[in-house]
Amino acid sequence: MEIADEECKYTPMGSPVEVGMLNWLIENDIAVQDLLVKRERTQPLRTLIPFSSIRKRMVVAYQTSEDTVRIVVKGAPEFVIPMCTQQLDDINDTEEFGEDQHAEYLEGVSATIKTDEFDCLKPLTFGYRDMDLDAFEDL
Repeated sequence: MEIADEECKYTPMGSPVEVGMLNWLIENDIAVQDLLVKRERTQPLRTLIPFSSIRKRMVVAYQTSEDTVRIVVKGAPEFVIPMCTQQLDDINDTEEFGEDQHAEYLEGVSATIKTDEFDCLKPLTFGYRDMDLDAFEDL
């Protein structure tokens, strides 16, 4: 029996925001299902702080190696950006991301979502930090 390609396609389910993010990754040729399966098998969850309307962000921490934890933050730009000290450039190298860049970025987000084209959309920002397991456990 032959299985149609459509039947094997990963289809995100859950909250509209999560589904939207996963669909955006899929549309940009990111192998989401492969990454999720790999993470579940190899990277133990260390901490999960769910989204809250007060904090306007959520935090997940995974152990990525024997001695490293990756902390990932997702949320409203005005709550995530001020915590960032570096950003990734087009080739995934890090560069400084200071207060001047924070303000410029937040102004751009604000201007974009005020246009008719993006009215009622929810902007999200992602950030991460890798840290030593011992330092993480001391938090």
